Amino acid sequence: MILPIKEIFLSVQGEGANTGMPAIFVRVGKCNKACGFCDTDFKTESTMDVRSIVDAVLTVGLGCRNVIFTGGEPLLFQMELVQVMLGLMEQDQPQAHRWFFCVETNGSLAMELRFHAYIDWVTVSPKVDPKHLKIRQASELKVVFTTDSARLLEEYRKAVEADFYYLSPMAPPLRLADTMSEYPKHSNYLAVLEYLKEDPTWRLSIQSHKVLRIQ
Repeated sequence: MILPIKEIFLSVQGEGANTGMPAIFVRVGKCNKACGFCDTDFKTESTMDVRSIVDAVLTVGLGCRNVIFTGGEPLLFQMELVQVMLGLMEQDQPQAHRWFFCVETNGSLAMELRFHAYIDWVTVSPKVDPKHLKIRQASELKVVFTTDSARLLEEYRKAVEADFYYLSPMAPPLRLADTMSEYPKHSNYLAVLEYLKEDPTWRLSIQSHKVLRIQ
């Protein structure tokens, strides 16, 4: 089984409920959407077989047992990723901590039962209209917030039953000249703070990895 892989790296989760959690990110190199604000370059991905992906996760992980399948859109490759998870679990040693598998999806594709059986944490960050979402239950729902998207938030919350609901304000890329005190002055940051005061169902999620300038 061959997958298009953009990158595999060890870092910390920068968003949502698992912010600060060390994790190995497996970023697939294909997506079924073309979002203008996406920061992933899909022109430079390579292909890897399942065994190579397993070996890369074990090598870069340095003992870390948290794996985040992201993209791109991981749900395009569910059966291949099942084989990756099985390959990792086959490497388990006695007394080792169990693997914690997460997936980040745009919610436009249904999750197959066999894939879902191995996933511990589901993040839905919708890139489709609420009525077109194929995933209706998740660990967390994380919506990219703009003044335009605010009108759909109530529909997203009703469409997806989640343990946590997050708003992630969209802002221009950080420049070297930006500082943490200047960046939140962007209009979407100001607007999301006002929205949270009106609807405390949601929580604020900032892309802390970008603020810290880590991968």
